[in-house]
Amino acid sequence: MVSPVTEENSTSVENYLPNDLCYDFYTYATVQGKGAKINLTDIDFTDIPLNIKSGAVIPMRNSSAYTTTDVRKQPFSILVAPNSKGEANRSLYLDYGVSIEQEQTSNIQTEYKDQVLSVSGNCRE
Repeated sequence: MVSPVTEENSTSVENYLPNDLCYDFYTYATVQGKGAKINLTDIDFTDIPLNIKSGAVIPMRNSSAYTTTDVRKQPFSILVAPNSKGEANRSLYLDYGVSIEQEQTSNIQTEYKDQVLSVSGNCRE
């Protein structure tokens, strides 16, 4: 959940957090949402507040690159944000990335349960 400051010369923003467990993207500290708006203050000019809703498994590239081709060569890091039951799951779709009709695709499913991350999927060629 992205909460950028959009008002010129402002250092605060109103942010809605669902009535659920969330995580600060930068520190991974837990934040209990109340299903209400909150005020975030003292936000630096270069910061963008980000929160992760619990239950998410987020694949992230380890580093960026100048071209899509080079980014695709980077490995993934997996960020797991368990819910209050200690569980999380998501799916990831990857395609060849060059043409409209995809020659190759991968569908990957992740499940985090009992402190174990399971990954399964298939590749279509």
